[in-house]
Amino acid sequence: MQVIRWEDAQVRIDKDDIKARKFFEYEGSEFIVIKLNGFSELKKHKTPVDALFFVIQGEGEFFVGGENLTASQGTVVYSPKNIEHGFKNISEKELQVLVVKLK
Repeated sequence: MQVIRWEDAQVRIDKDDIKARKFFEYEGSEFIVIKLNGFSELKKHKTPVDALFFVIQGEGEFFVGGENLTASQGTVVYSPKNIEHGFKNISEKELQVLVVKLK
């Protein structure tokens, strides 16, 4: 068994309004948790792999290609590889998202 806590995970982003840590990598797939402070945004970008965004806590607006979707706790959003995507926190409460980058 392997247990990884937030404070022990690899830092990917460490800014005042956004924090990201990579918890696990397996056969090229990555498991990353992103925390956004109230009304913060992860800017739109592209990745060479498919990605799943699972909302752990809070509510956010997700952008995938030309589509927008509001998602809250328990929702999964899928983004195909090489498609512009991003999300923003639409409330004062922290938004936590598990990002799974699929190989």
